[in-house]
Amino acid sequence: MRAVVWSRRALLELTHAIDYLAQRNLAAAQRIELRILETTDKLAKRPIGRPGKQPGTYEKLVTGAPYLIVYALTDGAGGGQVQIIRLFHTAQDQG
Repeated sequence: MRAVVWSRRALLELTHAIDYLAQRNLAAAQRIELRILETTDKLAKRPIGRPGKQPGTYEKLVTGAPYLIVYALTDGAGGGQVQIIRLFHTAQDQG
């Protein structure tokens, strides 16, 4: 199984998204955060996503939440890593 490693930028995007949601609906924010984290955990076991817009990246939609995880895979000891690069709301410009 690969280790999941979040970039600083992706962690900030997660924090901002959850903080924004929590101001409006705490229960919804908790559900969305759980779904995002469950998705990244699944990527550690089975990294199946579509090829990303940038070379060497992949994208995975979060089931039941309007978020897209952009990640890269590395090989190495212990199975390598899933590097979470970005987290986008699906309505957000990804440029």
